[in-house]
Amino acid sequence: LDEGFLSCLALKPQPLFPICRPEGIPETKLLAKVLKQLCRRVSLHGESLHAYSLKAQVPDLAPVRLRAYCNMCAYAGSYHDGRGGCKPYILQNVRTCAPKFQAIAEEVVRFRKKALILVARGSGYRAMFDVMRQAASAAKSPFGVASMEQLAEFNAPDNLRGERFLC
Repeated sequence: LDEGFLSCLALKPQPLFPICRPEGIPETKLLAKVLKQLCRRVSLHGESLHAYSLKAQVPDLAPVRLRAYCNMCAYAGSYHDGRGGCKPYILQNVRTCAPKFQAIAEEVVRFRKKALILVARGSGYRAMFDVMRQAASAAKSPFGVASMEQLAEFNAPDNLRGERFLC
């Protein structure tokens, strides 16, 4: 005899499931229609558009490699302070070198609500972190920006609404 276990939750008990925010977002697959409502278009311009255009012309370039140039004008691996690195230049010219990162930082500063920003390391995680820290320190009332190493502090009960780390 094969016995099993069946569980049915007609309602999602609050302690077990997080609340979906912002309100009005359906708890369903992120299909094209839902994504269109959630995503904000950011136009590439300046150096980011130039870098993307140059890479788009490379024959047989894998889409994954091309996507790496959507976030900033340089490959994420070249974002550093060392010789040949572009970190200082990008941080001085965020608006033209990383317009998507700039748009994210402006939204967080404007709305002042706790936010989770997900960027893969190969797509510019370090640059987004630095852009966010730069925007946080320049904000009217500065706020903390947590790195992956500070995940526990970001999720801690005393930071429920971004009291210590807003993002």
